[in-house]
Amino acid sequence: MDLWHFYNGESLGAYPPAREGDVRAVLGEDFRAAANWRRLRNLEEQNIRAQPNDPYSWWGLGKANLRLGNVQAAATHFDRAVALGVSMQDYLYRQEAFKA
Repeated sequence: MDLWHFYNGESLGAYPPAREGDVRAVLGEDFRAAANWRRLRNLEEQNIRAQPNDPYSWWGLGKANLRLGNVQAAATHFDRAVALGVSMQDYLYRQEAFKA
């Protein structure tokens, strides 16, 4: 989980179209992207309360807010992540901060 934290838990699931019903059944509400972004936002808010100086939690909060349409909040969270130590390589490689 420590290694996965860098990616804010993001993953890509691939499945044959004929299995979509099975995937929906397993994921429930989380099948919808917006539900996943809300879940990430809530999780990162909890993480930040526990570890306020974790740059990747701030980055994840920014990413979730960006995907949910809260652009100003996202930009603020990305700036905080950079101030706390997200590397320049990470900043340039991940394009979310530029979008915000």
